[in-house]
Amino acid sequence: MENQRESYRWVIIFLLFLSLFFGSLAMNCVPPLLTEISGEIPLTKAQMGTVMGVTMLAALFFAPVGGGMSDKIGCRWAIGAGAVVLALSSALRSVAYSSSALIGYMFALGAGMAIIYANVPKSLGLWVPPNEMARANGISMAGISVGMAVGMGISAGYLSPTFGGWRGTMLLLAAFALVMAILWMLFYRDRTGVSADTDQQQNFAGNFKKVFKDREIILLAIFY
Repeated sequence: MENQRESYRWVIIFLLFLSLFFGSLAMNCVPPLLTEISGEIPLTKAQMGTVMGVTMLAALFFAPVGGGMSDKIGCRWAIGAGAVVLALSSALRSVAYSSSALIGYMFALGAGMAIIYANVPKSLGLWVPPNEMARANGISMAGISVGMAVGMGISAGYLSPTFGGWRGTMLLLAAFALVMAILWMLFYRDRTGVSADTDQQQNFAGNFKKVFKDREIILLAIFY
């Protein structure tokens, strides 16, 4: 039984790595493609900056929402929902014909990504023992950096020429994100018997008040 649980925790780590990898890839494929995109959608330099910056703005609002979602419906459904939002917003970028539409879809993509990564610690904590959490979290979060590097490196030189331009690239990455949403929903299960009681989980506002009374958490938030 213990061997099965240990094997399963590596499945979870692998799925989280891939989810963050493909999410980061979908997000960070854009900067090298901005010159090509601006050939079809006129973009000022300020708008180019907004296209990417708005994804971080979305995280400000949707990371807390993503954390609250897992308390209500569990990590399986929360990350699944985030991955679907990410996939749909990536696909919608392929039919954007104005700067405002592109910026709006990038905001939605950032929201989906924020929902996913806000749930990584809890998803791991339900299955990974405390003495292995740092390693498991590090491996999972590495997906963001690897996805960023790959997205920056191959989107303009390989993906766009191979898949019919930047619009085809957005559709391809949307398909990857959708596959990850399906795999996550198929293979991840929230572990029962280790979470807080229902009343405590659903007391969203009360939990936030407790969190913001913790000096160490405030310091971490300021640091990030």
